[in-house]
Formats: sequence, structure tokens, C-alpha cells
Amino acid sequence: MLSCTFIGHRQVLQGDVEKRLLAKLEELMEMDEAFEFYMGRNGEFDDICRRAGGRIKERHPEKRIIRVLVEPYMKQSLNADKILVNRSYDEIIVPEELIDVHYKRAITARNFWMIDMCQYLIAYVHRDFGGAWTAMQYAKERGLTICNLAEELPLIAG
Repeated sequence: MLSCTFIGHRQVLQGDVEKRLLAKLEELMEMDEAFEFYMGRNGEFDDICRRAGGRIKERHPEKRIIRVLVEPYMKQSLNADKILVNRSYDEIIVPEELIDVHYKRAITARNFWMIDMCQYLIAYVHRDFGGAWTAMQYAKERGLTICNLAEELPLIAG
């Protein structure tokens, strides 16, 4: 089973990110028959990954694809968004290792946990600071295969 996680900035400042993500996921589909996708739910890039994960699962019913929502702590929004969450993810977990983590460190700790579970990271990191950049550096240290979708795309003027 091939495992992949997704880490990126909350705000997506480039076009074609979803198209490039789908292309990378199609490449992964050629590598195995079973996949686990570990995902967060904290911003625009996570929304893009959620949609792409659903599309890939629809395109490849012959593959075993498990979309895992990893929350850093229990959230009321899981109940408020129950229909979307249940449609978008096959499993929802709050890792036991994160239970005592202070809420201000919880997303970073969750990202590191997801990286520890995976062989591949698909990132959207366009600046060299912040939580997404820190997580990508951690993934490099852990030896993951990394694809950064932010490379080679121009920023969208605000």
C-alpha cells in the first residue's frame, strides 16, 4: 500500500494547482493497487486535496483508495459539516499521540504525524517560512518523496 499526505499553505496564490495535483495523483495510481491519503482540513489547499482525492477515487474504482481525515483535536465542525465530511473521507482520526499537545502546536504536530505515516508528500509551499514550509523540511529529513506543486507556477496578482 502506498501512502501519501498533503501539506500546504492555507491560501492558494497560484492557478492550476488542482489540475497539477490530479496529474500527480494519476502518476501515483500507476505505482500500486492500494493507497492511503492522509489529509487535513484547515485551508484552501486542503479543500483542493479533498476534491482531488474524491475525483481520483471515482476515476479508479478498481483501486483501493482510503481517504483519511486527520484532525489535530476533536472539532465541533465534524458534526456541523457531517454530510460533507462523510462524503469526502473514508476514515476520520485524531491520533492518540496528539491528545496532550497544546492547541497552538496541534496542527504542526498533526502534520508531522501524517508525514511519519507516509512515503510521499504532495505539497503546496511557495515561501520559506511558516508551518507548511516547516513540515516540508521535516518530510525531507524523513526521506519522503516530495512533489511541491508551488514550484514553477506564477503567483496570481491579488
